[in-house]
Formats: sequence, C-alpha cells, structure tokens
Amino acid sequence: MFYVARTRVRLGFTALVLILSPVVCRAFEVAVLVQHTPERGGATTPDAGVHRFQGDSDVVLTAIPNPGFEFQYWLGDVDDPAAMTTRLFVNKPKIVIAVFAPTHLDEEVSLSGGGIGEVQWLGSGGPVASPGESFDSGFSSGGFRKRDNGDEGEIPEPATMVLVAAGMLAMTRRRSG
Repeated sequence: MFYVARTRVRLGFTALVLILSPVVCRAFEVAVLVQHTPERGGATTPDAGVHRFQGDSDVVLTAIPNPGFEFQYWLGDVDDPAAMTTRLFVNKPKIVIAVFAPTHLDEEVSLSGGGIGEVQWLGSGGPVASPGESFDSGFSSGGFRKRDNGDEGEIPEPATMVLVAAGMLAMTRRRSG
C-alpha cells in the first residue's frame, strides 16, 4: 500500500512524494448464513449457522439428508442449486438454505363428502380410484357443478345454493324485525 503526499519546496514548485508503507492490506471477511429445512430433514457442511469466510473466495457446500428424507435443492446464490455438493462465491454477505423433503408419506388419508364418493390418498401417489374407473368429482376447479348436457353454463354446487338461501333468509328477517 502507498500514500501520496504533496509538499511545497522552497524553489516555488510543488513536488509529489510517493511514500511506501509497510502496512499490508488485510483480506476482508464475509458472513454467510447456512440453514436447512425442515430441521429434521438433514444437515449441511458447513453446519447450520453464521460462518465467516475470506472475501472473494469459493466455499464448498454439501447437503446431507437424514434417513427418510432426500435433498431437493439449494436456495441462494450457488453454482448448481440441484447438486448436493455445490460452490458458493463469497463476495458479500449471503444466505443459503438446503431444502429437504420426505421420501414418502406414511399417512393414509381418506377424504369423503359432498355425495361424490370416497377418495383415498396414499402417500405422494395422489388420489386412487377403483380399478377401471377414472376420478371425476363432478365439479370444475371453480367449485361449480359441471352440466351433463355439454352446455357452457355452470351450475353452482349445492352447498353454495344453501349458503345463498340462508343469507337471503337472514336479510329478510333483519329487515322485517
């Protein structure tokens, strides 16, 4: 490192003097926060927490899934978000998160109601219908019952009609009472 000093000499001219300093530039440190989610999903190398690294350097990150979990991706400014082991270029403070997911769901959930029969949800496989049958709830994604005759109009589902009727009855009683 060096300093520039300006001085006036008696002869009427200005001289620039270059002063060399023995001070060495210290490398800067950068904080990186490493996390993983869900907490029981796995671990990371370096461990979860705040770490300080030399600026303008590469840090190797590794995701290590626990049994029953698999690594999904990294959130943050990493070279390859899909790789279990990736690099992070540290030039400013950063946050990186390793995302894990269960390899399978152990619960069996049964859904029923609305007169459409019963659907079983097995793990992550999605709804299961009886063999040879396709699953059709009879409702569009907007909550309206589909017409059987192919007409473009939609019929509101029965629960919607009941709620509308109850609201009208309540308003009528409020006005008359």
